[in-house]
Amino acid sequence: MFEQYWLHSRHLENERLWFTNIYAVVWAASLGFMSQQGRSIELTIFLLFLSYLGMLLCHSLRLPFIRHTRLAEIILRKEWQLKKYSFWYQRDDEGNQETYQSGEVKKPIAVNTVFYAVYTVGILASSIMIFQQIPWWWARILFIISSLGITAFLWWRFNKSEDSLHKEIGRLADKETIDDYTANLSPENVKVALRILEVDPSKVDIVVQVQEELNNDPGILRDGSDNQKDDRKIRNSTITYNDHISRFEDNDPQGRRVQAFVGNGNLLMNTNFVAWIKGELFHVKNEPIFSGEKPYSSLVVWKNKRVTVEELWFRQDSVRLDIPEGKEISNEILYTTYGQRLIDNGQFVSPFDIRDQYYDIRHLILFPFFEEEKDYFGLNQLESSTSKREQALKKLPVELELTDSHEEMQEALAKKQYQEVKHPDKVKKEGQYNISNNKIKIIFRSGLYPHNIICTTEDDRILSILVSGFSNTAGLILEKADRLFEDIGDRFGIKVRDAILLDNGGDVMMNYKQRMVVKSFMSPPRDRLRSVILFVAPPNIEGSIRLI
Repeated sequence: MFEQYWLHSRHLENERLWFTNIYAVVWAASLGFMSQQGRSIELTIFLLFLSYLGMLLCHSLRLPFIRHTRLAEIILRKEWQLKKYSFWYQRDDEGNQETYQSGEVKKPIAVNTVFYAVYTVGILASSIMIFQQIPWWWARILFIISSLGITAFLWWRFNKSEDSLHKEIGRLADKETIDDYTANLSPENVKVALRILEVDPSKVDIVVQVQEELNNDPGILRDGSDNQKDDRKIRNSTITYNDHISRFEDNDPQGRRVQAFVGNGNLLMNTNFVAWIKGELFHVKNEPIFSGEKPYSSLVVWKNKRVTVEELWFRQDSVRLDIPEGKEISNEILYTTYGQRLIDNGQFVSPFDIRDQYYDIRHLILFPFFEEEKDYFGLNQLESSTSKREQALKKLPVELELTDSHEEMQEALAKKQYQEVKHPDKVKKEGQYNISNNKIKIIFRSGLYPHNIICTTEDDRILSILVSGFSNTAGLILEKADRLFEDIGDRFGIKVRDAILLDNGGDVMMNYKQRMVVKSFMSPPRDRLRSVILFVAPPNIEGSIRLI
């Protein structure tokens, strides 16, 4: 298949070259004829038509050429793991232009651009000759404006369609693998995509930036109250990610600049999320941080530039490693920030094994949603009953009170691809339900959410992994996240040592080189977070942070 793609590509190149050879011969003969016989308006119109035809033919051959060469390149990069030999296109796997460290686009002049330029010169030359033979000045102006406008439009349209094709091929190639651990139930144009940022921590520093004045704030109370539902009130007191960047860059004595950032929006918003930042603890109000009941799995940025994931125990003025009275490391670290474990020393940690750490069970359970009421059916009932919550999380049938009409419930469940069965005893598989006697018996499906993961690798690199989507509709299935890490190993030869889940939903975003690679799915996109993870370095650092 690889060979066939390249044979087709070479055939397309030959067709383009042969037509251009004929075009050059016709132009040479026409110029020779007109030098002997004088200019002919009919002949120059023919040359103009031939030049436009050449541009259109070039473009029609260019599109299948891109398709064949990109597919060959994808085989080389993904199937054979020979990315270092892939240099035909400076594109990432989704078809976006890759950039240098300075942000300059890696876009050398393509051969096809030279062909477009040849035909553009022919269009301009024939247009000038026609212009000189038109007797009326107003017709001259109208003609030359039309000719230049059509040519400029063709250049713009050709570039846009080529760029769209690159991205379409990238999405199709990516979709085959991410379907193993993602799902998309949206009837609208919601995209689920995988984006990975690779960082060398020996050259790029990781900074946990936080809105310090909101430390010990109540955050979001996950109790079904108005505090939980009215997100706008909470966000009004929260600064934007641009404010976070300015606070860092304006006060950094080393003059470092932000190369990239991702969201860390759970910190100061939700329980369990705790950070140690240069000697100070940050968390929501009433967090039982000193109870000694549990450790906090945290990303740890050490003063010697190491970055690890550790189990931490906190005291009023100290951080201890592994056990409550373990090694005191406060003087050796700069930052820590908590997240739920996904990988522990190379082994996958099922979210259901640590389900008590998931403050928002929508990340684990797919709830039917009622748009008018902004209500997730079953969420409050599970939150108020520990036994029912456990049943639901274990994929066992759970019986709930029906709060809406039978028809409305059927419609809401159908949107999440639940299947109705005829009798309560028939509810045996995930996604099945039965409604009878004003009750619903159901086995909930796994949650779908955008997620933001940070990892350390066996060769001491840092990966920031984002799966985009739409909350409760499209995104990563956490219980299948082991396949995500297997996919990364297969594609890039990277073995993840440790990984934690940083944030979710509308807070999932990534900026790389001042470009939003992943935007918040919300409309308008969310830009207010109480914490972000900054990747910072001096401006002249090359090759130490990149999208893969």
